[in-house]
Amino acid sequence: MGAAGSATDAERFSQRIGIVRRWDRWELGGGVRQSFDRLAVDAVRSRRATTRPSAHLTFRPARAWTLQTLAAGECHTTKSDGVGDTCGVLEPTARFGASWRATPALELVSNVGRYVRVPTLGELFGTAPLVRGNAALLSETALATDVGVRIRDRSHRRSYLGVYLDVYGFARWSDDLIAFQRTSFGALTPFNVGSARTLGAELQTGARPLSWLQLDASATLLDPRDTTEDRRLANDLLPYRSRLTASGTVRILLPDMPSVGFSKSTLSTAVLHRASRVADPAGLIVIADQTTLDAELRTAIARWVFVGVAGRNLTDARQFDTVGLPLPGRSVHASVEMRVE
Repeated sequence: MGAAGSATDAERFSQRIGIVRRWDRWELGGGVRQSFDRLAVDAVRSRRATTRPSAHLTFRPARAWTLQTLAAGECHTTKSDGVGDTCGVLEPTARFGASWRATPALELVSNVGRYVRVPTLGELFGTAPLVRGNAALLSETALATDVGVRIRDRSHRRSYLGVYLDVYGFARWSDDLIAFQRTSFGALTPFNVGSARTLGAELQTGARPLSWLQLDASATLLDPRDTTEDRRLANDLLPYRSRLTASGTVRILLPDMPSVGFSKSTLSTAVLHRASRVADPAGLIVIADQTTLDAELRTAIARWVFVGVAGRNLTDARQFDTVGLPLPGRSVHASVEMRVE
């Protein structure tokens, strides 16, 4: 018996118009973003129109201080096979932020705000036989805050020397968080977590010790927990969220070769590590940790044709995507781009 086929067709169009006015220490701006999405999965046709008006205000009370606020409203009209409500989801969002430049090299930043994430058309109606939709999904809302430190070494006159370091801590309290779980048939389907709390920290650092050498590294720590009061499971880890993700990149800028027309050539290698994660609310299915090694060579020919060759997962390690589906092993990719200025 042959396997049943499935056809998916999707389109997205987005545009934005805005205006900004600046005075001595003030900046006021506003705009409207309009987007249209269409998704067709076999016989199911769905559409969404999203209107997002927004306004922002920036005030600099002193040279070292910057205060920012943003307010927006989101109107989502979603229809499946012509059935749906105009502005079926109408939600306000807002954010307030402050930054203080203590020294030319040190800046402290913080933000607090409310956000909303409306389920995508794929989450509502599915995208493939292994990724089922859930038309009963509610919109995810949350209060989030973060605080961070930015360090830039500007003590060297030559721009290629110096280091940078960004360290952030954040917390998010979500209602109706959208997460994924496996069904008894092996497919993936989204569901709402009544309430959730996520604590985390991010680190990004890098250095360019030589004009031809760039080093970068990053790490993210997460503690994602299901805090629903009537939860019946002992496990409270949210599915498909690794508690550690880290990467490191070494990029070498190669000398130009005008005799053959090569310029802006770079050779880079990257290592990515992702810790293990649970794949179901009960925590019984565990996706093992994974570490991959990539390499890429890019060059410009005649300054307007860009050629790239990349080797992905060179060690042929087992790897999985964000929702636990297996990814290909070792692979080679090539690309050609043309840019006209």
